[in-house]
Amino acid sequence: LAGIALLAAAGFGVSAYFAGLRLMVGSFTLWVLLVLLGGLAYPAVFQRLQVAPDEFAREEIFIARNIQATRAAYALDGVSETDYPARGKLTPQTVQENRSTIDNIRLWDPGPLRDAYNQLQFMELYYSFRNMDSDRYVVDGRLRQVLTATREIDAENLPADAQNWVNQRLAYTHGYGMAMSPTTGFTPGEGRPEYLLRDIPIRGEFPVTRPEIYYGENPISFAVVNSAMTEVDPRPDFQRYDGTGGITLSSAFRRFAYAVRFGDINLLLSDQVTPDSRIQLRRHVRQRVAAIAPFLELDPDPYPVLDDQGKVWWIQDAFTTTDRYPYSTPSAAGFNYIRNSVKVVVDAYNGDVSFYLMDPQDPLIRMYQRAFPELFQDISAMPADLRSHIRYPITLFSAQAQTYLRYHVTDSQVFFNQSEQWSVPLETRIGKTGVRVRPSYLVMKLPGQETEEFVLLLPFSPAGQKKNLVGWLAARNDWPNYGQLVSFLLPDDRQIDGPSQVEARIENDQLVSQQFTLWDGSGSEIIRGQLLVIPIADTILYAEPLYLQSEALAFPELKKVILADASNLVMADTIDEALALLVGTLATSLDSPGDSPGDPSGAASLGDGLNTQQLLTELDRIEDSVEGLGTDLENLEEALENIRNILGGGSP
Repeated sequence: LAGIALLAAAGFGVSAYFAGLRLMVGSFTLWVLLVLLGGLAYPAVFQRLQVAPDEFAREEIFIARNIQATRAAYALDGVSETDYPARGKLTPQTVQENRSTIDNIRLWDPGPLRDAYNQLQFMELYYSFRNMDSDRYVVDGRLRQVLTATREIDAENLPADAQNWVNQRLAYTHGYGMAMSPTTGFTPGEGRPEYLLRDIPIRGEFPVTRPEIYYGENPISFAVVNSAMTEVDPRPDFQRYDGTGGITLSSAFRRFAYAVRFGDINLLLSDQVTPDSRIQLRRHVRQRVAAIAPFLELDPDPYPVLDDQGKVWWIQDAFTTTDRYPYSTPSAAGFNYIRNSVKVVVDAYNGDVSFYLMDPQDPLIRMYQRAFPELFQDISAMPADLRSHIRYPITLFSAQAQTYLRYHVTDSQVFFNQSEQWSVPLETRIGKTGVRVRPSYLVMKLPGQETEEFVLLLPFSPAGQKKNLVGWLAARNDWPNYGQLVSFLLPDDRQIDGPSQVEARIENDQLVSQQFTLWDGSGSEIIRGQLLVIPIADTILYAEPLYLQSEALAFPELKKVILADASNLVMADTIDEALALLVGTLATSLDSPGDSPGDPSGAASLGDGLNTQQLLTELDRIEDSVEGLGTDLENLEEALENIRNILGGGSP
């Protein structure tokens, strides 16, 4: 077809001088005819008569190349596969041996916690929390998962008559500090978050010596610091910005240039702008990084990190991608090759940007490194207190997981038959059913490992109508195992509940559904958190938090915890109480008395039969709450009485 097209083009040129229109029409007609025959008819006939009767034999070599190339392009050829037995019920011994994992079961989802922060921790009208990010910190010698957020400036929250140019560009220039909560901690009764960092002035477990946030996730295009106008800051002793971020407006020409650039004549006219003033632009982390390295694809979620000296930094993941990797299958985003080759660190105070190489074997980043030899540093040059907070990005993990649904198969015949294709399961979240399970960060002890670590986890179900669990994909985040992918494969000789089936068990449970009925209405709304599917030793624990929120105000409170294993499902006020109901006893928590996740009031952790009276008292409270609701709850009272007898409490 290419040759005929060239001849037709030549025919057009010749006919203009010698043959008139006949040669032109003939050349074009010949090309159209061959397109129809050679481009459409012949391939269709060949497919039907030659390929379709023996399709696998014809395509086997190409399928094998596609499998090999796709797994290499998405870095799936290094996935470590291991069998996971999943032997039924959770036992007291399993709980005792895996308290580090259980004590880190995430109860706060980022969305509900952000809403709670914006009601409890904003402190001033002009601050807001734009995002919540998962991370881990060492607290009292233990690795704990936390959710963090920066208190960023949001001048749009001011009254309308205060939203003038002076306030928005000169006065309200920066955010203030971080707030941090353990993902397991909440106050009894109210269900509000606990804090590791909170309030203004900032108090908590870590020092924050440089709380000002001049560069972050706020979309404001520019601000002018060191003007004659006093910047708004919650500290009475705050003087002025003394960092290096921004460009000095030291001349009338510079002020004119930036007035033209931003279409803002006030930069030129305002007497508040002095020769010592600095204009800070590209204050959004992603915009700042993209201006320096536009050839890198950026993760949509940069996250803040507090170093050992109390200074706030941003970590931005960056990727190299292409759609031209031979034989590789494209993703939904259009690329068919991806690597998280760069970690970018941005100073929240000065805006300094540093690029660190994560994958020096990536050929694309090697090319960019040769082009810009002074831009990239080795990851070993990153300060250790920042390097301990790098995490495997969900963007990369999601692309790999979506590809792995089909390309976990390496046998060409099985791949062709599509008999072992997987899917991402569905769950119920935030009042919506049929929501795809998102990868979740957890602090846990992976099966076969000796200590807990920060991992990214996603469960899988079979493709089609079956909703059982077939395995997980896990990404390890901590050094020296960063970036290792582990696939846990479940036995195929028995049924193991997947997230959709556990959600159905929750809705079908009589006690849980009765609680839903009592809550859902009268101006309140139930929010179901993410269902976590957690491998523990040789069994599986399912955990889902429940939040209660007023319909009039986005202010969720954590009220209940649902736990389930292969055969039982329970709901209680705390993890420890739910475990008591699930396994019949409680193993001693690793936390010291008065410091138990979910029990911050100072009471000792339940364990080894201790504080059984506390559980009996809770049963009394539940029974009192259901008295007078009618004969429909007789079964509930009978069940509570049975639990009481098991615990040895007798009749109330």
